[in-house]
Amino acid sequence: MTLNHNFHKITKRNLWQFEIYDGIHRLSDIDVDHLTPKRVVRKFNVITNAGIIESQKRELGLISSSVSYCAVGAGKSAESRRDTTLQAELGRKAIQTRQLVGLQSQYRTAWTISDVLGNSAQISEAGLFTESSDGIMSARIVSDVPIRLDHNQTLTVTVYGDLVRETTV
Repeated sequence: MTLNHNFHKITKRNLWQFEIYDGIHRLSDIDVDHLTPKRVVRKFNVITNAGIIESQKRELGLISSSVSYCAVGAGKSAESRRDTTLQAELGRKAIQTRQLVGLQSQYRTAWTISDVLGNSAQISEAGLFTESSDGIMSARIVSDVPIRLDHNQTLTVTVYGDLVRETTV
């Protein structure tokens, strides 16, 4: 008699979507008014080692923290699982909407130039954090082409989190 054991590998991945809109808008206005973004950038990110450990500790009830903040920056070095901070953070805000749609988590934050340092910003990196300063960075992304945020513009950052199951024999 032969027993076949199937093993499942669960992988967490996040798709980030950056959208630039002309004008200053709240998230609710963008959704209700069905505004069309001027530019859209999408990319998958790196889940950090610290983020994986934090997630495991939360699952075991050892901690009660959660991913609650999104930060943007101007760093250009490639993402690494060992990253613990953004390379050049420009601003950090509380995530404005968090929801579960089916099996997908969604985090969404709107940014204007007043939320970041400077009169205009070249945003090339972003991360998800557990605290308003310092905290654990659970994910980081670096854009190949910086996203320019100027006066009278709104940037929305949406993170779609999926769990992907791979079966091995």
